Amino acid sequence: MSPIFFRPVKNFFTAILKNIRKFDKKIFFLILVTGDRNSMEITKIFPGSLAEELDLQIGDKILEVNGKKLSDIIDLSFQFADEEIEILIEHPDGEREIIEFEKDVDEELGAEFSSAVFDGVRRCKNHCVFCFVDMIAPKMRKTLSVKDDDYRLSFLYGNFITLTNLTDADFKRIKNFHLSPLYVSIQAMNPEVRQKLLRTPAAANIQKDLDKLESAGAEYHTQVVLCPGLNDGAELDFTISEILKRRPHALSLAIVPVGLTKHRRDKFPLTQFDRSGAKKVIRQVEKFQKKIREESGKTFVYLGDEFYFLADEEIPPEEFYDGFPQIENGIGMTRNFIEEFRREEKNFAGENSEMKIDVVAG
Repeated sequence: MSPIFFRPVKNFFTAILKNIRKFDKKIFFLILVTGDRNSMEITKIFPGSLAEELDLQIGDKILEVNGKKLSDIIDLSFQFADEEIEILIEHPDGEREIIEFEKDVDEELGAEFSSAVFDGVRRCKNHCVFCFVDMIAPKMRKTLSVKDDDYRLSFLYGNFITLTNLTDADFKRIKNFHLSPLYVSIQAMNPEVRQKLLRTPAAANIQKDLDKLESAGAEYHTQVVLCPGLNDGAELDFTISEILKRRPHALSLAIVPVGLTKHRRDKFPLTQFDRSGAKKVIRQVEKFQKKIREESGKTFVYLGDEFYFLADEEIPPEEFYDGFPQIENGIGMTRNFIEEFRREEKNFAGENSEMKIDVVAG
C-alpha cells in the first residue's frame, strides 16, 4: 500500500498494445480520485470528440459496453476495442439509455472519468506496524487516508500492493489481461517476519503469491520498508538474495527507511535509523550492488535517498539508477533533480541580471 501517484496512463496502453491487435492507446483519459463506488462518472467531455458527437454529458455513467458490466477502466478499455459498440448509459436523473454506434479502431472516446476503478478501491485490510496512513496529521485531505491495496492501481499508477487480498480470479485476470508490471511491497521474504510486520496470517504466503504472479506472466518491482531490529541485518540479506533469485520477473528492489511522525498511535515499538545505522545499511547493500552490476551491468537494488542524507554521504551518480525505475518511490529523486538542474543551468550561462528564486518545500 502506498500513496496514490499519477503514473502516465500510456504505460498501461503500451502493455495492452503488445497483446491486443485492435486497440488504440489513446481511447480514454482518466483522473484518479478516491475510488468510491459508482465512480464511472464522466467528468469531462473534450470538444469535437466522439463523446461529444454521441451527446454524452458530464455526470453520465457508462454501466456496460457490449453487454459487459464494467468494474474498472481496464474492462472499459478492452470492451471499447471493438469497432461496433453498444453502451448502456445512466444519466444523472437515473434514466438509462442504450447507444449503438460504429467507430474507427483508432478513434478515441474523448472523455475523462472520475476514477480508474468503478467498483470501489480495494482497501488494505492489513495492520502494518509502519503504516504511514496511521501517522497522518488530522484534518488532511481525504485521499491521504485511503488505504489502497488494489492490484489494478498498482498496474495503472505504480501503487504498491501486498498481494494479501488477491484471489485465484485476480491472478487469472492478471494473466488474461497481461497486467504487468506490478509493484509489490515485500518487506521481508521470511514468512514469520513478514507476518509480524503486516500483522496478518496472509502475509506469510509471500513466496507462493510471487510464484502465482510469475505463473501469470507478470513482472514486478519490489520494495522493502526497512525497520530497525525487524527486517534489517541478516533478514535484509535474506530478502535481497531471495528477490535476486526471482529475476527476470523481479525488475528492481527499493529499500526505504521507515518514517515516523508524532501522530503515530500504534503501540508497536518502532525506531528510526540514525547516522550510524544508515551507514551500516549503505555498506551492507553496496556489497550486493557491486556484485550485481558486475554480473548484469545494472544496480537492481536501490536505497532510498533518505539513507544517504542520514549518513551524510554523497548521492550515487545518475547511471547508478538505471533510468530511475522507482523514482516515484523516492529512489534517486534527489540525483534526478540535481542532474536536471545542471542541464538547465547551462541555459543561464552569462546571465548577470538579478534573479529571484522561490524554493517550495513540503
